[in-house]
Amino acid sequence: AAIADHYAARVGEINQFSIPGPDVNAQAQGTLALTENGASNLQVHFESSSLANVGELIGRPLKGSALVDATVTGNAGALQGAGTLEGCNIGYGENEELNLNTTFNVAIPDLQPGQARVTADSQATFLQLGGVEITELTANTTYSADRLEFNAEAQEGVGELAGRGAGIFHTHHQ
Repeated sequence: AAIADHYAARVGEINQFSIPGPDVNAQAQGTLALTENGASNLQVHFESSSLANVGELIGRPLKGSALVDATVTGNAGALQGAGTLEGCNIGYGENEELNLNTTFNVAIPDLQPGQARVTADSQATFLQLGGVEITELTANTTYSADRLEFNAEAQEGVGELAGRGAGIFHTHHQ
């Protein structure tokens, strides 16, 4: 790991952050301002050719490879992130997909993770979910305040299914 940076008065100047490795490569560069008046502009890059090895470290049954590129902007009042996620043969347990492309936006007002709002537009191909094979899945999702809203369309052969709805996660019951 290599870090060349300066942090003072809730503002970080990251000239170089790098974790190179055979299974994981992470990099960051730019400014992260956690003040009310500052301005962040932090570029983040993460890639893993073996999510299975990452999964072993965190105790989760991951598989495949992933690439994330994101930019963090804003400040303590309205920290934001936007980027892309690309996955290949990505999976969790018995659920997997051949290809995943997602654009996402994250907003964290007042640095309060419980108030975060995450939106994602995703497209996946050749999925295996709960024993069901799906050729293509397109989904628009929003997560905020323990609530997940979705609008999705799945295709399998000549069949197509569209659905929209919402679910509430009772995180305090875990």
